Amino acid sequence: MGFKPTQIANYWCQGESGYLMTLSAGRVMRWLIQHPMFMSKIFMINNVQDALYFNVHKAYLKEVEAETPAIW
Repeated sequence: MGFKPTQIANYWCQGESGYLMTLSAGRVMRWLIQHPMFMSKIFMINNVQDALYFNVHKAYLKEVEAETPAIW
């Protein structure tokens, strides 16, 4: 069975994590849309495994940094 122990340990959750990230990204996007002041100032640009990446204007950085973990 040529699997590494770390591959076996993570196997059961690999498929489900994609669903959770899609859900989380959707919730964060809804939050961004509900705040018109964010338009053209904050963009969700990518997600990789368990992280969302943003392009944020520095005036809004602290607010986004504080709010997004609470949304997930």
